[in-house]
Amino acid sequence: MGPDLSTGAEDSVEDAGPGGGSQPSDRRMAAGGGVGHVATATSLPRVRSPSTTLGGIALLGVGLLAAARIAVNLPGSVVGADLQRWYPLLHTAATVGPAAAAIGLGVVADSAWRRVGLVAVGVFGLLATVSPGAALPATGVVVLGGWLGALPPTIDGARTAVSGRGIVATALLAGLSCSLVGSAGVAPPLLRPVGSVLSLAGVAVSPLSLSTRPRTLDWTVGAIVAAGTLFAGTASPFVSGAVMLVVGGIVHVPFVLVVAAVGGAGITVSAALARGDGAGVTAGALLVVAGVPYTLPRALGVVVAATIVVRPVATRSESA
Repeated sequence: MGPDLSTGAEDSVEDAGPGGGSQPSDRRMAAGGGVGHVATATSLPRVRSPSTTLGGIALLGVGLLAAARIAVNLPGSVVGADLQRWYPLLHTAATVGPAAAAIGLGVVADSAWRRVGLVAVGVFGLLATVSPGAALPATGVVVLGGWLGALPPTIDGARTAVSGRGIVATALLAGLSCSLVGSAGVAPPLLRPVGSVLSLAGVAVSPLSLSTRPRTLDWTVGAIVAAGTLFAGTASPFVSGAVMLVVGGIVHVPFVLVVAAVGGAGITVSAALARGDGAGVTAGALLVVAGVPYTLPRALGVVVAATIVVRPVATRSESA
């Protein structure tokens, strides 16, 4: 079974109770330390997640480009001309960031399928930045490698696929496949709006990826951001439509699905923040700023987010 979505938390320590069950304890006899020598839970190794760092790298690259798009397209923007000069560099960063994160996730992955898939996604993503001719092959590799990285063809992958995390990842990767292939010109253009619907549905149901039930506060946060999105869309439909198109790449989808996606992301990020789950926060935020993955940078960001959602990677580092 894969590790829980929770990352960065201390290992729980259990020992046998009177009835043969297990119960939490913060005391352990140290090996060879005598009867009175005990080890406390605070002296045990902590679990640190490289998924948080790698997700942050991807989020930084994709997020900077999204922020620049918003700033350029705001009515009366005074920084538009200056930022447009930086577009080539920002676009490169939006590809290199998630590509490097995918390679990092592949290096520390726990199975050969995941390593091959994620490293291939990252390598071809980087190749596409230096060679335009690699863009079309990279499209196929990102689609196939994304599925291998998140839901490999193994028993464990099959079990994950029918879990809440697997449902979220399946919707995200199906949306990525339709959007990216539909926009590459190798399949009917109709696939792109289908991909938009699937991608937003995946974000809307992202709370299913949480290992614990969202709190009332998390539902409240989701309702507030969803209501804010609905208000903005009805009060300023032209500006909202431009933001959805330019920043999110959203076309031909019901506005109610956009509202649901924003609300779902709000619940997921709020719940992850409450649990100290840095990887969950970065994955939720990355899904928002990446939008519909019909371009390579967006698709790379979604692959990283889907991989973290399904299987955050934890490594042990000895405490001092």
